[in-house]
This record gives sequence, structure tokens and C-alpha cells, in this order.
Amino acid sequence: CLLATRDARLFEKYVAMIRACNPLGPDAERAQTNIQQAFEFAIAHVDVDPGAGRLFADYLAFLRGLRLTPAFGATQQRLALRRVYQIAIATPVDGVERIWDEYLAFEQATDPAVAEAIRAAISPKYVAARTAPRARKYHLAQLSCVGLPRARISSDELARWRAYTEFERGNPQRCEPPAYYTRVCHVYDRVLAPLYLVPEMWHEAARFCADNERPDDALAYYRRGCAALPRCEALHFAYADFCEATNRP
Repeated sequence: CLLATRDARLFEKYVAMIRACNPLGPDAERAQTNIQQAFEFAIAHVDVDPGAGRLFADYLAFLRGLRLTPAFGATQQRLALRRVYQIAIATPVDGVERIWDEYLAFEQATDPAVAEAIRAAISPKYVAARTAPRARKYHLAQLSCVGLPRARISSDELARWRAYTEFERGNPQRCEPPAYYTRVCHVYDRVLAPLYLVPEMWHEAARFCADNERPDDALAYYRRGCAALPRCEALHFAYADFCEATNRP
């Protein structure tokens, strides 16, 4: 469910469950490690949801409150906080301005001598993350993610979904190629949750992977699409054509 929807609220519930199953009792170090791994998994996969700002804020609060141990001391804590802050401020989520202010204060308190240099180096990423949500919110406001997937949607609705995927494929955040590819795949995963029964979107996701020379990922989308739509001949023929063109069984 988490990887199919990329929904921040669902990831928050997942992290809350992991925290409930790992109380900070006698074995606090192991519990902290399990919770940290859950947060890492969440922030690695939920960046396409603007509502992920609270998840980042919760993770930062968790890191600030960690019990320091010989294996995880003050230095490791600062490095972990810096890493998560820098991921958060480069991600277009709600509340990114507040996270940016917190990060600047963190660097100033950590080492004033290098705080300004760090700010100058990462400021462009923050500016892109702050600007991109405005256009993204416009596209998302036109879409309905509520309810079960429908086999038939209007041409206007499909056009709005395609406008959103085209917006993301335009790389508004100016991500580097690996991060850009991963982000767009995450977008398609999120789109395919409500459009699970729309063959065109499975084909478009597969073609995006193929065009970026990731045939294994394209094959995975075709297989998932054919499993979702076992009676859709067009999608099955597209899958067969892809297998023939790439010499795959």
C-alpha cells in the first residue's frame, strides 16, 4: 500500500505503528534504530506528496530527541540532522520555509564560520523546492484521488492527469538525472493508484522507463498493468511488442 500510493498520511501511520511496536524501554538503542529505519524508508518514497512536510518535521524532532550512545554520539546526531535537513529543504513539501529557517539556525549554532558558505551552496535547491509547489498544487487541485479506481474516466479527467505527469516529467525541481528518474517513477506510482484500471497510464509509465533506458523497470510496469487488466488486449499487445523489441521472453 505504501509504495502503491506514496501518500504521506499513510506513511505517517506506518511510522506511528513502528514507533508503537518499539517503545524506548530497556532496549532503547535497538528501538531507536528500528524507528530511524522506518523514517528513512518513508522520506525516500513520499517526496511526491506535498503533505510530507509533517513527516520530515517529525523525523527531525525524533533525531533531536535521540538518546546518545557510544555508537550514536553527538557527532553522528549532527550529521544525521544535517542530512535530513538538506533532503527536506530540497523537497517541495508544505512547510519547507519553516524547515529552511530551522536549518539555518541549526547550522549557525553548529558552526557559524561555515554556516554562510553552506547556505550559499544549498540555497538554489531550496528556492526550486519553494517555487515548484505552487504549480504542483495547481495541477493536484484539478485531480480527484478519492474513491476506488474506475475503469472509465472522462477524456477531460485523463487529460488533467496527463498534464500533471507531463509537469513532473518537465523536471520543475531541476533534479539530477538519477533523482529525476526516481521522482517521476514515484509520480507514476502515485497516479496509478487512482488510475489502476486505465491502461494508457500503465503504458505511459512503461514507455517513460524504456525511453530512459531502464527496460527492467518498463517490464515491471507492463507486468503490473497486465495483471491489473487481464482482459485489455491493447496493453497485452504493447507488452508483447516490448518484449519482442528487447529480446525478452
